[in-house]
Amino acid sequence: MNRQAWIEINLNNLKYNYQEIKKLVTKGSKENKYNSNKLYNIPKIASIIKANAYGCGAIKCAKTLEKLGCEMFAVATVKEAIELRQGGIKGDIILLGIIPENTLEDILEYNLCPIISSKKEALALNFVAEKKGKIIKCVIAIDTGMGRIGWRAFDGSDFKRADRLKAINEIKEIDDLKSIEITGFLSHFSSVDGASMEYTNWQLKNFLKICEEIEEAGVKNKWKSIANSGAILEYPESFLDVVRPGIIMYGCYPSSEVDREKLNLKPVMSVKAEIVHIKTIEIGDFVGYGRLFKAKRNTKIATIPIGYADGYSRLLTGKAEVLVKGKRAKVVGAICMDQCMIDVTDIYGVEIGDEVIIMGEDVSGNRITSCEIANLEGTINYEVLCSFGIRLPHKYIGE
Repeated sequence: MNRQAWIEINLNNLKYNYQEIKKLVTKGSKENKYNSNKLYNIPKIASIIKANAYGCGAIKCAKTLEKLGCEMFAVATVKEAIELRQGGIKGDIILLGIIPENTLEDILEYNLCPIISSKKEALALNFVAEKKGKIIKCVIAIDTGMGRIGWRAFDGSDFKRADRLKAINEIKEIDDLKSIEITGFLSHFSSVDGASMEYTNWQLKNFLKICEEIEEAGVKNKWKSIANSGAILEYPESFLDVVRPGIIMYGCYPSSEVDREKLNLKPVMSVKAEIVHIKTIEIGDFVGYGRLFKAKRNTKIATIPIGYADGYSRLLTGKAEVLVKGKRAKVVGAICMDQCMIDVTDIYGVEIGDEVIIMGEDVSGNRITSCEIANLEGTINYEVLCSFGIRLPHKYIGE
């Protein structure tokens, strides 16, 4: 590798998590009171591998999951989808974001499945597909309370009901287009991994109701999907036809409020580095930009080549710890763009080349988790994983 800092991706743990998710979904589906609304007997899994598989490497992860039988993948952008196709992925690839018009021919060429949020988008797709003599598969996005993309699905006031009726009519018109094939309906929970389920129940009710009304209008035999990682853990009633695990596939829980006993997960990503420099400073000496750390004793300082450009946020300055030789060492001074410094005074025998665990677990079971780092930054573990995955080289275990 061209750096002495890297991400370690354990594909065996990815396989384990996927198989555990499949078991949970299969069990929960059999207990689902909405089972009669399902197109498939057991829900299919659409693996979320956007943002380079949450920093874990989309092509490697997708190939691993495809070998386990996964037939559906979901990404955010056309570029991400093309990379998967060029990497040899054969399964359906759903585009979760709004698609720019200048990507329509790419969508056709690479056999991608875009999400449609408006009649205008559908007409543009149909026009390009018709010119090419092809039929394009798409998924209809329904906004049940997330407020992000999709047709509004709310009932209640006259204004909301008018929105709903307009959505049903437009979706029926799209289904009648010659070069468009609607394969499914998709929505998204906003707070299923929180303590209260009242809003989540309301969202599911909205989704099932509009899907029923769309089917009554003549748009039939489409799969339904609303269950994300939090719902897979907390809400089996929402499993329906397709579930969409994201963060849980990579061994992290979506929040501290979900029941972790339901799914034993193994972290897929670890972040490691080697010590590249060691020096001893005296009482009163400073470390780092802004002189934020002042030595209160003679202090042994080790430098590791990872910084905020690698995803190790400057917000961790004065807070973070790492693992060296089975012990915790404090990060001291401001975290730099490409490097940071740690205090190893109390750790015996530290040398240049020793491994440092920034995130992960050592052989003795000592660990620093993505949740710990996220809490120190004041963010979520999703962002921690994605940030580490931007620049650091990847090392794969279990290929």
